[in-house]
Amino acid sequence: MSLWAEHLGVLEDCFCQPETLECMRKVNSIAKTNWQIYAAEEHKEMTGHLMQYPIQVNKDGSPDEEQKTVRI
Repeated sequence: MSLWAEHLGVLEDCFCQPETLECMRKVNSIAKTNWQIYAAEEHKEMTGHLMQYPIQVNKDGSPDEEQKTVRI
């Protein structure tokens, strides 16, 4: 559980079963929110440091053409 707390900044009951869809959705939600905070103009404190980098990858491994421009 300390790994979850370190990377996500929170502990949730669903983290006890990381293979569940509920856990995956929670982790993805936190990671997406952290990316939005990181990429925002206004400085805000993130909860943890795991971020969902906003690139979509096609089945063949190539980046989605619409996703090529990412502002960091």
